Amino acid sequence: SGAGAASASRVDVGASWGTLVHGLLEHAARHRDATPADLQRLAGWLIAETPDLRPAVPAALDLVAKIVSAPFWKEVRAGSDAYVEVPFTVLISAGESLGSLGPVAVPTVLHGVIDLVYRTPDGWRILDYKTDAAAASGATLLARHAAQLEQYRAAWERVNGQTVNRQGIVAVRSGTVEWA
Repeated sequence: SGAGAASASRVDVGASWGTLVHGLLEHAARHRDATPADLQRLAGWLIAETPDLRPAVPAALDLVAKIVSAPFWKEVRAGSDAYVEVPFTVLISAGESLGSLGPVAVPTVLHGVIDLVYRTPDGWRILDYKTDAAAASGATLLARHAAQLEQYRAAWERVNGQTVNRQGIVAVRSGTVEWA
């Protein structure tokens, strides 16, 4: 069992690991009735081209189980408006600012993907998942990603015309949220 744990700890890093966890969280958010068996089957598909992640699948499934039992996830499920992996593109005109960006000297296209945006009784909330080992401790996460969150907030407000009341980072490994 020690060899498997050591192997899993070596592969649960990098973009492939993050893609696996994001894919599982996306499915869990889109399909509220998804079972652990459903997520395990999906994990098999998600690692089809990266079989070296196979030893890390149990750890990824455990993290997703921790997230879907977190208090913020109950808020996500309680509302009717919850969107995952939301792509956006906005044009920022010369001299204009958007969130933490600007004012820009030339017209600039800002694009990104918001991991999770959902409506609560007090307004919209945006969350971004961080899956890396550094994300296990939330103390500096918010400061490190504040500009990204601010851009997401400003883009969402521009696109849908409604205010985002809260944005934050989900430290996936610890299952905690750091709110701005």
